[in-house]
Amino acid sequence: MGTNYSGGVEEVAAMPWKDHSPCFMLNEMETQISGNQQPELDRHRCERRVLASPGSSLVDLCVRRVCCNLLAAETPLYDLVASSSTTPSTELPTELVAKLLACLVDHGAMTQATFRSVCHLAGPTIQHLRGCLDLRDAWLDGMDLSHVVHVDVGGCTRLQGGARSLLPPLVQLRFASFANCRQLSSAALARMLRPSTHLAVLDLSGCDRLNDTALRALRSLQQLVRVNLSRCGHITDRGLSYLPLSIQELAIARCDALTDVGLRDAVANMVRLTALDLSHGNFTNQGMLWLAEGVAPRLRRLAIAGCQHIDQDGLEGLGPVLECLDAAQCGGVRGPMALWTQLKELTLARCGCRDMDMMPLASMVHLRALNVSRTGRALTTWRMKQWSTLTDLRHLSMAGSTVDDETLLHLCLHLHDLERLDVAHTAVSDAGMVHLKHLAKLAYLNADTEGMTYHALPFICEATTLTSLDVFGASIADRGLEHLAKVPHLTKLVICGGRVSDAGVRLIAMHAPQLTRLNLSQNRNIHSHALAHVAKLPHLASLNLSHTSISTTGLHHLLGLTQLRTIAIYGVEVTDEMVALLTGMHRLFALCSSSPKIDCPHSTTSDAVEWETIGCPTPLCESLFPRVVR
Repeated sequence: MGTNYSGGVEEVAAMPWKDHSPCFMLNEMETQISGNQQPELDRHRCERRVLASPGSSLVDLCVRRVCCNLLAAETPLYDLVASSSTTPSTELPTELVAKLLACLVDHGAMTQATFRSVCHLAGPTIQHLRGCLDLRDAWLDGMDLSHVVHVDVGGCTRLQGGARSLLPPLVQLRFASFANCRQLSSAALARMLRPSTHLAVLDLSGCDRLNDTALRALRSLQQLVRVNLSRCGHITDRGLSYLPLSIQELAIARCDALTDVGLRDAVANMVRLTALDLSHGNFTNQGMLWLAEGVAPRLRRLAIAGCQHIDQDGLEGLGPVLECLDAAQCGGVRGPMALWTQLKELTLARCGCRDMDMMPLASMVHLRALNVSRTGRALTTWRMKQWSTLTDLRHLSMAGSTVDDETLLHLCLHLHDLERLDVAHTAVSDAGMVHLKHLAKLAYLNADTEGMTYHALPFICEATTLTSLDVFGASIADRGLEHLAKVPHLTKLVICGGRVSDAGVRLIAMHAPQLTRLNLSQNRNIHSHALAHVAKLPHLASLNLSHTSISTTGLHHLLGLTQLRTIAIYGVEVTDEMVALLTGMHRLFALCSSSPKIDCPHSTTSDAVEWETIGCPTPLCESLFPRVVR
């Protein structure tokens, strides 16, 4: 958002939220550092595997070596550093300590002993524990946290906040994330944060045990500028009234107990508020009217996605400074207001858009992201062609709209700075791909359309800057896959039209060796021996082989992919032996299968296999609190 905070907290503007921490263990190292062979990691919950990956920096290798020593020899970090130090000081740089903590957490290898060892030299921060599922209150007992500035324990679901070390006032705290700490109580949070008068950024999203008592403790925190209370279902309108008026950015998405009264009595009085997320709430036009009498004219970013009771009339109070609006799934919203001349991001996906109401869009020359997907036949191609004036546009999603080849060609000739383009489920065919070569910055393309065939691949691959290509339901076969060699940075590929065979898999592995995510589901002509080619993709992290013709024999090839974290094999029969091997791969975050035999301890739901879809602009809650995967 670019907000400058008082109190010297500009450094917390970029908040490192993280969705998940893949649970796979540290392994032995093949790489040598300074001529010394890396120590073998003792069998710690899983068999030893090679962790070093191509392109690892010297710092990364050093971090891995220290982590291996910590786990294998159980050597205190202080002793490891002291034994190699040539100076009296043995304190490690904060950045290196952060990498150590992140490495241990990412590999599911953080224990109380290793945590204490690292924190001996960590300094006043425990901000790199996000996703540490084993973190408990007892880990923090006896630690001096009185000078802590940053706390990031998001996703630590066993943390309750009752540690004795959290009882002293955290008077220096400026950044705190307790996102998805579902055991955290209101009393514990109030005790921790009430003295934290320097606190500027607070994320409590997903803390579903919190109630108004927790918010009462925030009343005196007059430097608080960013607050995320999304998915806190027990917070009421009274609780909102406790929030300090210093808040500039507030997210209260999916808070079912909140009503328009909270907007009137609390939010409307926050004179500095510039960003507000009301997504999927029970708010109505009346609440928007009350906002219009207060903060609405000054709002720069607003999300009302899924607010079914807010329509076009509810938007009339928004002022000319509005830069971002997410009104997805608001059936009563028909289009932008003409006075929004500074608009940069607009999402109207699944809205009640009308062609005439979209007329002001062509004059919004500062627009950088536009999403009009799933609007059916509400928009004409004539209207879409007028968007060629939006030369600053970077993200454009027209999935499920009336866009055709002629319209797409017209836009490609004018919107040269496009980075993301989604034309899935439209009438676009091979001919529409001809002018992609004019998009010199295109990184993401979703061309999941029935009219797309292998004839389009030569034109698609003229966009040599592509990193992600989704042709899920297109009629793409083996022929033409050799053109992937023209796209050296392609890391994500989705081809599920049913026409790719074993030969096509060989071409993919040969010409796109840098892939990290690959979805080949629904291709019944892919058999087990094709996985020998998949095994040649050293960076592969996510793989979907659902409803192919592979068998247990082929799955053995995947055991050597050291970066693999998610596998989807729905509709594939597996033996008990293979189940044991796959579920024993602790580096996996998720193993998704319809087989009742599979019960991977780290699996959650099938959507853990993330096949990226365009979402432009970024939902406001993620803009306020961006999630960054290490």
